[in-house]
Order: sequence, then C-alpha cells, then structure tokens
Amino acid sequence: MMLIFRSFAVLLCAGTLTYASTLDVYQDKSFYRYRPATPFIGFTQGVEAVCDTSRTVLEPTLACPDEQRLCRLSKEIKATEDRLAKIRYNTDALKALTVLPKPTAYDAAGAIESARAIGEEHALLERKAKETDTALRLLSQQFATQAPSREPQALRRACKGELILTIPRGYIFFDNYYEGEISKGKEISVTQFLTVTNRSGIDIDADRAMFYYRRARSYLNPLHFNPWIVSKYTPMPKRMLKKKQDESGTDGDRNG
Repeated sequence: MMLIFRSFAVLLCAGTLTYASTLDVYQDKSFYRYRPATPFIGFTQGVEAVCDTSRTVLEPTLACPDEQRLCRLSKEIKATEDRLAKIRYNTDALKALTVLPKPTAYDAAGAIESARAIGEEHALLERKAKETDTALRLLSQQFATQAPSREPQALRRACKGELILTIPRGYIFFDNYYEGEISKGKEISVTQFLTVTNRSGIDIDADRAMFYYRRARSYLNPLHFNPWIVSKYTPMPKRMLKKKQDESGTDGDRNG
C-alpha cells in the first residue's frame, strides 16, 4: 500500500476541483470519492455511482463542458470527421462532372483546359483526404487509450453531496519498480518508481490516492523488509550445479 499526495493529481487529470477527493485503487476495482461541480462524469461505461448514501444513475448526455479535456478531444474528432466527409463529397461531385453529356460543338482547347483543372482539383482533394484521414486515425487512437466509450455520461440528477464512483477493473491500474544505485562501498540508494494508467474516461483529480496489491474486500498483511539486503548476483557454476544434482540423486537412492 502506497500513499501518494497531491502532486499525483497531475498524472490523472487535466481539470481541478475545489473539493477534497480521494482515489483508492485495488486489483479488482477502484473507488473515486469527490464532490462534483456538475452532473458530467466522463466518457465511461460500467461505472456505478452513489450520491451520499443513495445509488444514482448514469445516462448518455449531449452536454459536454469545454473545460473537460476529453470533451475538447471528442469535439476535435467530430470536426475532423466532418471535414473528411466534406472532402469526400467534393471528390464524388468532381467525378460526376467528368461523366456529364458533352456539348455538340466540341471545343478541343476548352476540353483540354477543363480536364487539366479537374485533374489538379482531384489530386488536391485526394491529398487532403489522405492527410485528414491520418489525422482522424491518430486522434481516435489517442482517445481510445484514455476512454472505453465515445458517448459522454452524466448523472441523471445533480449530486450536491459526496459522490462515490466505483470503476471496474482494468480502467485504472498501477505498477512500480525499484532502482538501486551502488554509490560506494556497501552503500546503495534505492528509488521507487510508480506508474499509473487511467483509461476510465473520467478526469480524476485526487488530493489523496491509495494503491493496494489486493482485492477491495480482502485483507492482506503488509510486507516490510528490515534490513534491506542487496547483493550482486553470482550465477552458480555448472560444475557445482551438477554436483548438487548428483548429491540429490544419491539421497534419493538411500531413501529408496
């Protein structure tokens, strides 16, 4: 169990709240407690909500505040989709011009100039379509790594008290590792690194965050290392390893 204070909030959210909030991350689920300023929750799914002691419902909403980071990203994706649709419509319209009935009096010079202009415009539209499609793909991938749904969710009724969100497993998870550096002699400095991933679609601003290596409803005694013993790894020579194996086989024969 590790306690990370306010500086941790930068890793999980873009917005800020004026109320105290906590985040508890377990192996099977996470609990986010805070006092919401608006009914908007985020681009999530499978999340349960309790306002004070009453269960409340999350439902799709059209209202997506601009101050919410994922709302801005979602609107950018929609604008890119509209731009790509317009380019493709203009491309189809340009293709339709090439199959229109030809006039009786054929103007060779005019036909050549018209074909050249249509070709240049078609090439320009194709290039714009390719660039816009690439931009849309990158934006969509960026959104998908942060949220499980493109549909924004909000509380059916505004919550004036404390809201508790129960977030399913796999949306918020953490990992940590230790890095040791031998400075001189027998002294070593050990640094712990913590990485946290938030894919819940909810911007989380936690004044306090707790991380547990257990399930939410189980108990586990904490492990403490005292003293820390760090030594250089020395692989066992093959000859010694063979000798130990032979001794083990001899003991087996005696027991038999």
